Amino acid sequence: MLRKLFAGELTVTQTYWGGFVGFNFLMRGVFIAITAGTFELYVNEQDWLADGIMNFAIVVGIVYCLLLARGQYRAMNNDRGPSFWSWAGLVIILLGSVGYGYNLFTFNSNGFPISRKAIRSEVLALNLSMPSEVSPGIIAERVAFENGLYQIVYSYAFDDLEPGRVNMFDGPDADEMCREFSGYFRGPVKVLEFIYNGPTHTTTVFMTKEECLNHINDG
Repeated sequence: MLRKLFAGELTVTQTYWGGFVGFNFLMRGVFIAITAGTFELYVNEQDWLADGIMNFAIVVGIVYCLLLARGQYRAMNNDRGPSFWSWAGLVIILLGSVGYGYNLFTFNSNGFPISRKAIRSEVLALNLSMPSEVSPGIIAERVAFENGLYQIVYSYAFDDLEPGRVNMFDGPDADEMCREFSGYFRGPVKVLEFIYNGPTHTTTVFMTKEECLNHINDG
Protein backbone atom coordinates (compact mmCIF):
# COMPACT_ATOMS: atom_id res chain seq x y z
CA MET A 1 0.00 0.00 0.00
CA LEU A 2 2.76 2.44 0.91
CA ARG A 3 4.61 1.59 -2.29
CA LYS A 4 1.54 2.51 -4.34
CA LEU A 5 1.02 5.64 -2.25
CA PHE A 6 4.58 6.91 -2.74
CA ALA A 7 4.64 5.87 -6.41
CA GLY A 8 1.55 7.95 -7.21
CA GLU A 9 -0.52 4.92 -8.20
CA LEU A 10 -3.49 6.02 -6.06
CA THR A 11 -5.82 8.90 -6.81
CA VAL A 12 -5.11 12.44 -5.63
CA THR A 13 -8.02 12.18 -3.18
CA GLN A 14 -6.77 8.90 -1.72
CA THR A 15 -3.22 10.24 -1.49
CA TYR A 16 -4.20 13.44 0.32
CA TRP A 17 -7.01 12.31 2.62
CA GLY A 18 -5.80 8.82 3.36
CA GLY A 19 -2.07 9.35 3.06
CA PHE A 20 -1.72 12.79 4.63
CA VAL A 21 -4.73 13.61 6.81
CA GLY A 22 -5.01 10.06 8.13
CA PHE A 23 -1.27 9.90 8.80
CA ASN A 24 -1.35 13.13 10.81
CA PHE A 25 -4.16 11.83 13.02
CA LEU A 26 -2.10 8.69 13.57
CA MET A 27 1.06 10.64 14.39
CA ARG A 28 -0.76 12.83 16.88
CA GLY A 29 -1.67 9.68 18.79
CA VAL A 30 1.90 8.41 18.45
CA PHE A 31 3.36 11.61 19.91
CA ILE A 32 0.93 11.51 22.84
CA ALA A 33 1.81 7.86 23.49
CA ILE A 34 5.56 8.58 23.32
CA THR A 35 5.30 11.55 25.70
CA ALA A 36 3.33 9.46 28.19
CA GLY A 37 5.48 6.36 27.75
CA THR A 38 8.86 8.09 28.10
CA PHE A 39 8.02 10.02 31.28
CA GLU A 40 9.63 7.30 33.40
CA LEU A 41 12.78 7.51 31.27
CA TYR A 42 13.17 11.20 32.13
CA VAL A 43 12.54 10.43 35.80
CA ASN A 44 15.30 7.78 35.66
CA GLU A 45 17.66 10.27 33.96
CA GLN A 46 17.62 8.40 30.65
CA ASP A 47 16.96 11.60 28.72
CA TRP A 48 19.08 10.46 25.76
CA LEU A 49 16.79 7.48 25.15
CA ALA A 50 13.54 9.41 25.61
CA ASP A 51 14.76 12.22 23.33
CA GLY A 52 15.98 9.69 20.77
CA ILE A 53 12.58 7.99 20.56
CA MET A 54 10.78 11.30 20.00
CA ASN A 55 13.37 12.54 17.50
CA PHE A 56 13.08 9.29 15.54
CA ALA A 57 9.28 9.63 15.35
CA ILE A 58 9.53 13.22 14.13
CA VAL A 59 12.11 12.31 11.47
CA VAL A 60 9.77 9.54 10.28
CA GLY A 61 7.11 12.23 9.86
CA ILE A 62 9.44 14.44 7.81
CA VAL A 63 10.58 11.63 5.49
CA TYR A 64 7.03 10.31 5.09
CA CYS A 65 5.67 13.71 4.05
CA LEU A 66 8.45 14.24 1.51
CA LEU A 67 7.82 10.81 -0.04
CA LEU A 68 4.09 11.48 0.02
CA ALA A 69 4.61 14.82 -1.75
CA ARG A 70 6.34 12.94 -4.56
CA GLY A 71 3.43 10.49 -4.68
CA GLN A 72 0.93 13.36 -4.77
CA TYR A 73 2.78 15.03 -7.65
CA ARG A 74 2.81 11.81 -9.66
CA ALA A 75 -0.85 11.15 -8.90
CA MET A 76 -1.72 14.67 -10.09
CA ASN A 77 -0.07 14.04 -13.42
CA ASN A 78 -1.68 10.61 -13.78
CA ASP A 79 -5.07 12.33 -13.85
CA ARG A 80 -6.35 14.31 -16.81
CA GLY A 81 -4.32 17.25 -15.55
CA PRO A 82 -3.37 18.87 -12.26
CA SER A 83 -6.20 20.94 -10.78
CA PHE A 84 -6.03 23.84 -8.35
CA TRP A 85 -7.07 21.55 -5.49
CA SER A 86 -4.43 18.95 -6.30
CA TRP A 87 -1.77 21.66 -6.27
CA ALA A 88 -3.19 22.96 -2.99
CA GLY A 89 -2.97 19.46 -1.54
CA LEU A 90 0.67 19.18 -2.63
CA VAL A 91 1.52 22.49 -0.97
CA ILE A 92 -0.20 21.42 2.27
CA ILE A 93 1.73 18.13 2.29
CA LEU A 94 5.01 20.03 1.84
CA LEU A 95 3.99 22.37 4.65
CA GLY A 96 3.38 19.24 6.72
CA SER A 97 7.03 18.25 6.29
CA VAL A 98 8.02 21.78 7.31
CA GLY A 99 5.78 21.43 10.37
CA TYR A 100 7.51 18.22 11.43
CA GLY A 101 10.85 19.95 10.90
CA TYR A 102 9.66 22.79 13.13
CA ASN A 103 8.69 20.25 15.79
CA LEU A 104 12.15 18.68 15.55
CA PHE A 105 13.79 22.06 16.02
CA THR A 106 11.62 23.16 18.96
CA PHE A 107 11.97 19.78 20.68
CA ASN A 108 15.75 20.13 20.68
CA SER A 109 15.91 23.88 21.41
CA ASN A 110 14.85 24.95 24.90
CA GLY A 111 14.61 28.64 24.05
CA PHE A 112 12.39 28.41 20.97
CA PRO A 113 8.72 29.43 21.54
CA ILE A 114 6.39 26.48 22.18
CA SER A 115 2.84 26.81 20.89
CA ARG A 116 -0.34 26.58 22.94
CA LYS A 117 -1.40 23.52 20.93
CA ALA A 118 1.88 21.73 21.69
CA ILE A 119 1.57 22.49 25.40
CA ARG A 120 -2.00 21.19 25.55
CA SER A 121 -0.92 17.97 23.81
CA GLU A 122 1.96 17.62 26.26
CA VAL A 123 -0.34 18.11 29.27
CA LEU A 124 -2.74 15.49 27.93
CA ALA A 125 0.09 13.02 27.41
CA LEU A 126 1.71 13.62 30.80
CA ASN A 127 -1.56 13.14 32.64
CA LEU A 128 -1.89 9.73 31.00
CA SER A 129 1.33 8.67 32.76
CA MET A 130 0.37 9.99 36.21
CA PRO A 131 0.42 9.46 39.12
CA SER A 132 4.09 8.55 38.93
CA GLU A 133 6.87 8.57 41.54
CA VAL A 134 9.55 10.99 40.36
CA SER A 135 11.82 10.44 43.37
CA PRO A 136 11.51 8.71 46.76
CA GLY A 137 8.59 10.29 48.61
CA ILE A 138 7.54 12.57 45.74
CA ILE A 139 4.72 11.59 43.38
CA ALA A 140 3.68 13.64 40.36
CA GLU A 141 -0.12 13.70 40.50
CA ARG A 142 -1.25 15.85 37.58
CA VAL A 143 -0.36 18.65 35.17
CA ALA A 144 -2.61 21.52 34.12
CA PHE A 145 -2.40 24.49 31.77
CA GLU A 146 -5.04 27.23 31.81
CA ASN A 147 -5.00 31.01 31.26
CA GLY A 148 -1.22 31.16 31.06
CA LEU A 149 -0.65 29.10 34.23
CA TYR A 150 1.37 25.89 33.79
CA GLN A 151 0.95 23.87 36.96
CA ILE A 152 2.48 20.60 38.16
CA VAL A 153 1.02 19.08 41.33
CA TYR A 154 2.95 16.67 43.57
CA SER A 155 2.14 14.75 46.71
CA TYR A 156 5.08 15.20 49.07
CA ALA A 157 5.85 12.81 51.92
CA PHE A 158 7.93 15.30 53.90
CA ASP A 159 7.42 18.56 55.79
CA ASP A 160 10.79 20.18 55.12
CA LEU A 161 9.41 22.88 52.78
CA GLU A 162 8.11 26.19 54.07
CA PRO A 163 4.32 26.55 53.69
CA GLY A 164 2.94 29.19 51.34
CA ARG A 165 4.32 30.57 48.07
CA VAL A 166 8.05 30.53 47.39
CA ASN A 167 9.74 32.27 44.45
CA MET A 168 11.91 29.80 42.56
CA PHE A 169 14.56 32.50 42.12
CA ASP A 170 15.16 32.31 45.87
CA GLY A 171 16.48 28.76 45.40
CA PRO A 172 19.54 27.15 43.77
CA ASP A 173 17.78 25.60 40.75
CA ALA A 174 16.36 28.81 39.29
CA ASP A 175 18.83 29.17 36.41
CA GLU A 176 18.43 25.57 35.23
CA MET A 177 14.62 25.61 35.45
CA CYS A 178 14.41 29.00 33.77
CA ARG A 179 16.42 27.84 30.77
CA GLU A 180 14.56 24.54 30.58
CA PHE A 181 11.19 26.31 30.47
CA SER A 182 12.27 29.39 28.49
CA GLY A 183 10.50 28.11 25.37
CA TYR A 184 7.25 27.87 27.34
CA PHE A 185 7.68 31.43 28.63
CA ARG A 186 8.38 32.67 25.11
CA GLY A 187 5.07 31.02 24.21
CA PRO A 188 1.76 31.33 26.09
CA VAL A 189 2.96 30.43 29.62
CA LYS A 190 2.96 33.36 32.06
CA VAL A 191 3.49 31.54 35.37
CA LEU A 192 5.06 28.17 36.18
CA GLU A 193 3.98 26.56 39.46
CA PHE A 194 5.10 23.44 41.30
CA ILE A 195 2.61 22.58 44.05
CA TYR A 196 3.79 20.22 46.81
CA ASN A 197 0.98 18.83 48.95
CA GLY A 198 2.71 17.58 52.10
CA PRO A 199 1.33 15.74 55.14
CA THR A 200 0.46 18.96 57.01
CA HIS A 201 0.73 21.85 54.57
CA THR A 202 1.06 22.90 50.94
CA THR A 203 4.04 24.66 49.37
CA THR A 204 3.87 26.40 45.99
CA VAL A 205 7.13 27.15 44.19
CA PHE A 206 6.64 29.53 41.27
CA MET A 207 8.42 31.38 38.50
CA THR A 208 7.02 34.16 36.32
CA LYS A 209 7.57 34.84 32.64
CA GLU A 210 9.01 38.32 33.27
CA GLU A 211 11.55 37.12 35.84
CA CYS A 212 12.75 34.23 33.70
CA LEU A 213 13.13 36.14 30.43
CA ASN A 214 14.78 39.09 32.20
CA HIS A 215 17.18 36.64 33.85
CA ILE A 216 18.09 35.12 30.47
CA ASN A 217 18.48 38.54 28.81
CA ASP A 218 20.73 39.73 31.63
CA GLY A 219 22.60 36.55 31.22
